[in-house]
Amino acid sequence: MAGTTDDFYPSTLVLLSKSPNYHVLVTIPPQFRKSPKDKQIRLSTGTADLKKAQKLQHGITAKIYASFENPLKEELEDMASHIMGADMRGSIPKTDIEDKLRLRDTIRWLQQEVDKLRKQPVDPEDPDVEHSLAIRAAYTDYEPRLKALAAETYATKQAVEGVTIGDVIPAYLAGRSWDRLKTKSEAEKSIRRFVAIVGDVPLRELTKYHAYGYAEALDAESKANKTITTAISYVTALLKWCETKPLLGLPSQPFINLQLKRYGVKTVGWKNFTKEQLMQLFALPMKAEDRLLFTILITTGMRLDEVALLTWDKVKVEDGITIFDIRDSVVKNGPSMRRIPIPAWVKMPERGTGRLFTYRLDKDGKAQNAASRILNRYIDKVTLDPKVVAHSLRGNLKDLLRNVGISEELHNFITGHNQSNAVAGDYGDGHSMAVRLDALNKAQHPWLQQRP
Repeated sequence: MAGTTDDFYPSTLVLLSKSPNYHVLVTIPPQFRKSPKDKQIRLSTGTADLKKAQKLQHGITAKIYASFENPLKEELEDMASHIMGADMRGSIPKTDIEDKLRLRDTIRWLQQEVDKLRKQPVDPEDPDVEHSLAIRAAYTDYEPRLKALAAETYATKQAVEGVTIGDVIPAYLAGRSWDRLKTKSEAEKSIRRFVAIVGDVPLRELTKYHAYGYAEALDAESKANKTITTAISYVTALLKWCETKPLLGLPSQPFINLQLKRYGVKTVGWKNFTKEQLMQLFALPMKAEDRLLFTILITTGMRLDEVALLTWDKVKVEDGITIFDIRDSVVKNGPSMRRIPIPAWVKMPERGTGRLFTYRLDKDGKAQNAASRILNRYIDKVTLDPKVVAHSLRGNLKDLLRNVGISEELHNFITGHNQSNAVAGDYGDGHSMAVRLDALNKAQHPWLQQRP
């Protein structure tokens, strides 16, 4: 019978001598090999970039797993083709649980067709009499095996009715695409925590009360409301995936219209630096790249990871204005895909190649954590308030722009915040680069005029 993904060998990324791109390689389990020579299968990721290849690996691995043929499926297709005198190949899916249940439907259909023939008297004058007799004879040959399969698939149906969240976690994690490995890891952690708290409940028995039970448990741990909402959203995403697999037995999505506002500690926003703290911060001795990072953050309102990941090919000139173009970067949301003029306050180093900064990348190709740890060493020297962080500089710039009369619409556009008028934001290219640059240059930064 078909195996679950737990039965398959894990994939590896390899470089082949004849191709610059990474390939996903999987060893074919013995039961799926069509010949002794078929020991491995490999598919190209289409990229020579290791980080990109790692992000693509899981989806390609799932595709390879799905390609494995099920011997039981092939056996029944051969039987059906012989009995009905028609090509039945390709009529039955390959996935494990769905395969067995649909095999059962096919068996029932075959039995019904032959039963109809059996109830009809044999008419020697019927031009199809030979075909009818051949079907009866073929079915008689296969009848014991078909009855055995029918019993096996019935047992599978009974098992499916008891399929739990824990049963589908491996297939869910392998069967959907993930933008970041960190997100996948967080999802698995939240789902398994849900199972540990409310129990490994059969999918068919899940209700909103299980979601609220999870929320109450996290609330008792003094988790933030945002943390609780995110944790439940990971479970909800799994259940939405289950909805696309109707034979898993989830009749409908139980976690809809949940009221979670009363659970958890309300998140308190970041606090801005005071003017005195900014003066102290920029007066500190620091490495040139750290000072440049702080300066770009306070003068452009960009997010930390947006800046820490900048490469020189994103530093461009448009209408005579030097800009950061992060439209093709991995950013938080749609409005974040933008072009930001570099204000006069920023003294860029001599142009180079590759990345502007050397902060270490994590397994998802993000630099935020490493950059944040380094910047916090400076911030901790001027304040120990946990709500004053590098991200606070975004808020500082927003206030500086308000103070010189820059409209909310314009500085939201510059900093990549969602616009209140979302529909209007879909039309045109927004404010000109000259208007954006003028706005950023109007903000006053006395801390940048002092000598460290």
